[in-house]
Amino acid sequence: MKPLLNVLNKTLVREFYRQHAGAFTVVLLLAGGFMRGQEHHALATYAVHSPLMLGAYFALWLVYTLNVVRFGVKTFRQHPFLQLIRLVPLGVRIRALLAAAGLLLLPVLGYAGYVSVVGWQQEAGRSLAVLVLGLPLLTLLPVLLWEYFLRNPDQTFRFDWPGVIRFNTPYPLFFIRQLLRNEPLTLLLTKAGSLLLLAGLCALYPTDDYDLRLLLLGSLLAAALHSGLLYQFYRFEAVHLSLLRNLPTSTLRRFATYVFILMLLLLPELLLLLRSGPEGVLFSRLLAVWLLLVGLALVLYTLLLARHQPPDRLMPLVGGMVIFYFFLIMYRIPAYGLVDGTFGGGAFLFFQFFPKSEPAFFE
Repeated sequence: MKPLLNVLNKTLVREFYRQHAGAFTVVLLLAGGFMRGQEHHALATYAVHSPLMLGAYFALWLVYTLNVVRFGVKTFRQHPFLQLIRLVPLGVRIRALLAAAGLLLLPVLGYAGYVSVVGWQQEAGRSLAVLVLGLPLLTLLPVLLWEYFLRNPDQTFRFDWPGVIRFNTPYPLFFIRQLLRNEPLTLLLTKAGSLLLLAGLCALYPTDDYDLRLLLLGSLLAAALHSGLLYQFYRFEAVHLSLLRNLPTSTLRRFATYVFILMLLLLPELLLLLRSGPEGVLFSRLLAVWLLLVGLALVLYTLLLARHQPPDRLMPLVGGMVIFYFFLIMYRIPAYGLVDGTFGGGAFLFFQFFPKSEPAFFE
């Protein structure tokens, strides 16, 4: 088992943490720099006494687990020699996959262990039972799905909805339709993480003397979570729609079209803010939070136009942007000042790089 685990550790576990180092850094920065220890304890206490909050925790942990599953399947496909693991005896293979899944789920298991300790201290027997039963199931989920993939490596999954009326798709919906048809899991994971994050912050807002900076930080982190979708958008345009660059359309109209596409992509976040926004926060301020999210997405996309970045090098770029905006928000820059500056920077980068950019070649 040890040689097999060493192979999985080098090809799967280390690569996962390396590619997601920027995201973990952002989460630690926000969780450790903005929230105090008492607030973490209060959230855990609330979770063990509220089935709804505990369910939200499990939903977030499930999203993370599905991302681990997706990364594992992607790694197995990229390195065909890993598919030979299916020739290893079943018991050895399952133990190695289970150990790898445990290493990949350490952030979830560590935080869930903290919540379990709080549940033990609060004598919340039902919540503690749910945690004790649910966490092993979360750990087994990647093992079962990876095992299924190793037994069926050539099987592909398509999501075709019966009875759907077909219509001519307008250009702003090309990418969204492509996501729904070919990358539904990517879209689901991204949107689930972003919406759960904003919903949690909206619920946390009235519990203490917070100001709009809390929601602006949530918008910043939500933009970082969308970096994978933005890279897919860039790749989709480069591979399938490179001819559009030769059409006689003004750069201003192209810019407006791209902003509109990003607004459509981020529309669920706007609806959530309007539906579940904290009481007492004006509509104009909630709109500023969403517009900052759109502006940050625009900046990330235009940075890809300046120079092609492979996916594993995109996260340091995202991390740098998050750290920069974190300090701008914490220094109380007005919300609409941030929005104006972000859209202004995105427009400058777009007009500077789009006419000169050449689509990157992808395998």
